[in-house]
Amino acid sequence: MSEVRQVIAIIKRELRAWFDHPTGYLLVMAALACNAFFFFRSLAVNPVASLRASFQLLPWLLMFLVPAVTMRLVAEDRKSGVLETTLARPVSPWTYLAGKLMAGWKFFGIFLVLTLPIPLTLAQYGDFDWGIVAAEYIGALLLALAMTALGIAASAATKHQVTSFLIGIGLNFLLFIIGYEVVTVSLPAGARFVAENLSLAGHFQNVTRGVLDLRDALYFLTLTGAAVTVAAWLLVRTQWSVRGARYRRMSVGVALVAILAVGVNLAGARLRGRIDFTGANAYTLSPAAKTLLGSVPDVVTIKLYATQELPPQVALLKRDAEDLLADIRAAGKGQVTATSVLLEEGQPEMEEARSSGVQSVQFNVLKEDSFQAQNGMFGLVVSYAGGNEVIGYLDRTDDLEYRIVRLVKKLTVKEKPAVAMLTGFGDQSYEMGNFRSALGEFYTVTNTDISTGTPVIAESAKAAVLAGPAEDLSDAAKKAMTDFIDRGGSVLAVLNGVETDTQTLTAMPRQSQNGELFAKYGAKVTTQLIADVQAYETISMQSGIFSLMLPYPFWVKASVVKAHPIAGDLPFVVTPWVSDVQRTAEGIYEVEDVLTTTEGGAVAAAPYNIDPQQQFQFDRNSLGVKTLGVAMRARSVENASVQGGRIVLVGDADFLTDQFTREGSPNLAFGLNTVDWLTQDEALISIRTKSRLPAPLQFPDDGARTRVRYFNLIGMPLFVGIFAIIRLFLRRRRSANQ
Repeated sequence: MSEVRQVIAIIKRELRAWFDHPTGYLLVMAALACNAFFFFRSLAVNPVASLRASFQLLPWLLMFLVPAVTMRLVAEDRKSGVLETTLARPVSPWTYLAGKLMAGWKFFGIFLVLTLPIPLTLAQYGDFDWGIVAAEYIGALLLALAMTALGIAASAATKHQVTSFLIGIGLNFLLFIIGYEVVTVSLPAGARFVAENLSLAGHFQNVTRGVLDLRDALYFLTLTGAAVTVAAWLLVRTQWSVRGARYRRMSVGVALVAILAVGVNLAGARLRGRIDFTGANAYTLSPAAKTLLGSVPDVVTIKLYATQELPPQVALLKRDAEDLLADIRAAGKGQVTATSVLLEEGQPEMEEARSSGVQSVQFNVLKEDSFQAQNGMFGLVVSYAGGNEVIGYLDRTDDLEYRIVRLVKKLTVKEKPAVAMLTGFGDQSYEMGNFRSALGEFYTVTNTDISTGTPVIAESAKAAVLAGPAEDLSDAAKKAMTDFIDRGGSVLAVLNGVETDTQTLTAMPRQSQNGELFAKYGAKVTTQLIADVQAYETISMQSGIFSLMLPYPFWVKASVVKAHPIAGDLPFVVTPWVSDVQRTAEGIYEVEDVLTTTEGGAVAAAPYNIDPQQQFQFDRNSLGVKTLGVAMRARSVENASVQGGRIVLVGDADFLTDQFTREGSPNLAFGLNTVDWLTQDEALISIRTKSRLPAPLQFPDDGARTRVRYFNLIGMPLFVGIFAIIRLFLRRRRSANQ
């Protein structure tokens, strides 16, 4: 207990040294202002409910702040003689350093607590994933602990504070950039592996994704322990003879601790174990995936192929992929084998990977003082019953669970349901290549021209897609679609209510009756152009030699109604130049919203000006939630007059075109989810929509955005300053009275 009391006494002494004078307050105020300034600059470009921008800056901020705080911790005691006096008492070096470490860590804890108003004030305008926020702060505390230990070691090395400050910055900078490509590009594979696993940046970024991995926690704790051990050796080396046995034993012990710390981290790279803090369990195998993998009819083989010489940024991807394969192997219950294969030229595995379709990609390596192109491979092959599906080059892992399960299902499902793409009347299906290609993995997609004399949608089709016809459908086409729905077929109808001209940057109401096609079922598409002043995309516009990022309310970030099965975990869907969908009085189906605006939904005044560089102004009386997409189904299965297939109606067709449906995009996921729901095959929805994208921030007006920004940028540092003035004034008055 005496040692605990000594540690507490040291902590109190150091905190008083910082906060009984203006220095500590000034450091906190400067750090808060710097953090808020850069965070809100980032937020202006990408307004999302995430602190990632802040925590990407944090290591660079701490790189200077930590040495500024720790530079005096030991150096000042050594210079003033307090160190010798303290250690001459019954205070061990370990107790002394523990007190110093905890004091420094508490200082940074205070700073981090004072940054909490940023997410708390923004939370009213967007849905934060508080699990990720918690992981980010845990990661920040671990980073601060390790950096504080390094700073104490630097302070123990000298009695000059400036020298300690520079050494501390150097150590932090070295350990931070050691894993960056600019350093590792010139290293051989073995040295690169060591550098990447000893990098502060890599381990910190892992934690701030929302996952506390055993390997990352182990890294920060071993680094802290090694740094404190070095600091202890630096403390006692001046008191012991360099030729004495105690000094030699201590030196050997320090070297062994350093080697052990490096060894544990390198060996620990193969450990498995993590806590997924994300609200949607984005880094945990979903129940739907476990069910599908656990029920495959025969053995499925999954192989991850990777060469040794790969770019450093692939290291994290490889680690994520190997962790996922371990989870998949466990979920497969012996029916799924998942392995990682290291490729070497001349080995049979290399030829196996090439013949399976794994791609060879080129990247730069530094050899003989020049950059040279080198080939590498990083891909995945799924095999079942003599068939293969391949991911030629694995450039991302955020949707890898879905892609693997998708390939497993594609191989193991014998018969695909049919989906008809309804063509004719100037439809936009030819612009939906990405959507059609993704759909073709699970469905047999066929074209059905409904502009012919007497069109018929095949009875084998479980669903049909009506993709933005520009011309009015004929009566025969309408009848074909009605007959299809009445006999149980389902329809995804994406209809444009406005006609846009991107050359003149104007739009006009579409002169078509197609918006009324589904009025009898319960909803219709209007010819109004909808904007959202709270949730919108930011687009890039070229202005001379400069590229401008402009808010564009006509590209609405539509909210996905979470209560509906289509939604999954999708945060939003981008709907460009969308019209609203209104319910009709004569509707015979139940109608549910699936896409809406925020409270900032607005109706544009005709004629429509869609120029992104205009000053957007909308009638405030028109603001409110607007419905952009609905799902309809029969009210009662007992009532034969309203039996039939399901319908999803969206007031925009452009959102499914190739521009908006790149691999992994929310728009593509929404389109596929919709078809799954229409065909009543919803197994993949929860996996496909497991989103790692943050929700958008929805400010009701610019005033709210400005208030939040200046409260954190100026208000919080000012609060610390006022508190400092009051506390220092009261302290001086008490001293004067004594």
